[in-house]
Amino acid sequence: LEGAFPAPRLYFGEFPLSFAASMGDVDMCQLLHDFMARAKPHEEGYRLSEDELQKQKKKRIWRLLNAQDDLGNTALHMAVMHKRKTVFDWLHANGAESSMRILNEDALTPFTLAVRNGFTDMYMHIYNKYFSDVVFKFGEMQLNKTSLEQIDTFRIEAFPLHSDARWRSALEVITTHEVSELSRDTLYNELIQAKWSAFGLRMFMLRTVIPYAMYVALFMVATWFRCRDVREGWKNVQLGLREYKDVGLYEQVLVHWRDGYVLFQLCTQILLVFTSLYILVMGVMTRRLGPRDMDPDEDGGTATSKIKRIIHKNLIFIL
Repeated sequence: LEGAFPAPRLYFGEFPLSFAASMGDVDMCQLLHDFMARAKPHEEGYRLSEDELQKQKKKRIWRLLNAQDDLGNTALHMAVMHKRKTVFDWLHANGAESSMRILNEDALTPFTLAVRNGFTDMYMHIYNKYFSDVVFKFGEMQLNKTSLEQIDTFRIEAFPLHSDARWRSALEVITTHEVSELSRDTLYNELIQAKWSAFGLRMFMLRTVIPYAMYVALFMVATWFRCRDVREGWKNVQLGLREYKDVGLYEQVLVHWRDGYVLFQLCTQILLVFTSLYILVMGVMTRRLGPRDMDPDEDGGTATSKIKRIIHKNLIFIL
């Protein structure tokens, strides 16, 4: 099996609790929990105090609920993978809250795993129950406070999850993998619009629109200068003043380097070259030709719609 979330029908985790969570069997989860709670350590030579027994009991239960298999998935990951809301709530209420911030081999928490797979029901369930709190409610109106710890792309040093370089937010997962099931989510679109208004529009104008506008304007000016020189040369030929000779800009600068018209034409050409190089470099830097860009949903297909999206993503690079 490859990846951290292979086909759910073939993968049920590597622990009894993971299998019970995959099956949605809360009673079996409870039996496993009670068994670990009753188990007593065998210590030779001395008797453990009650406090030590309680500490070891908590450790055993924590390991049971938050154990990771070879793919990095915990019981919470398995509950999300198989869309078991009831089991998810039971695990979270009985000590698996730490698993909410545990990353599997694909750097996904249980929440971002639901996002990555496009499980809208699990996404909304986790979002509404564990990330959103009701501040006040009056009739049918209510004000919610939402934690963006795993939703937005910001990083705060105080959050252990954000200190992991592999971590990706739900917003990044939706955008990178083009999860169409969640592309119409209200919160997602509000965050995208807020980022566009805060800095996205400014960056787009400075890095794309203005350089292209400058390039087009400089190209038009340079073309006008060139056409004017050719037209003046043909006029002189028709008037019999001299034979036609195509004099390049370099020769004009050497002869008429003090002429303002020639210097202005030279500056235009220099700016055109630098603008072209800038657009070329930016196009190479912003190209999207990686494996995730070619196949964002990682299904191995090559549909026509994917080819169109690849062309759309790389328009700046192509131009």
